[in-house]
Amino acid sequence: MNQFQKYKPIAGWLVINALLPYLIRLSEVVTVGNSIYVGVLLMVLLQGLNYVLMRKHIELAIATITLNVIGFVLVGYFSIVYAIYPIVKVILLPLAYKTGAI
Repeated sequence: MNQFQKYKPIAGWLVINALLPYLIRLSEVVTVGNSIYVGVLLMVLLQGLNYVLMRKHIELAIATITLNVIGFVLVGYFSIVYAIYPIVKVILLPLAYKTGAI
């Protein structure tokens, strides 16, 4: 049982930030018509779940919630796990090309 306790924070983090957003997307609960209300409500619920289950590791919880909110605002994904690719592909690469960094 002690072996599982060691991996409990990462398992909880993966369930909240990878599995639940994936299941929400598959269920098609959030549509174009209701995304402003249901999407924001689900985002708040997921981040509340992040805080409640990760409160023993408050730094991880705050960092994850901050990154998830940034990903949600920038590209509309519920989790930074899924938002990182669109953020790089759609925002950062064109910005780098435009400024001449690449």
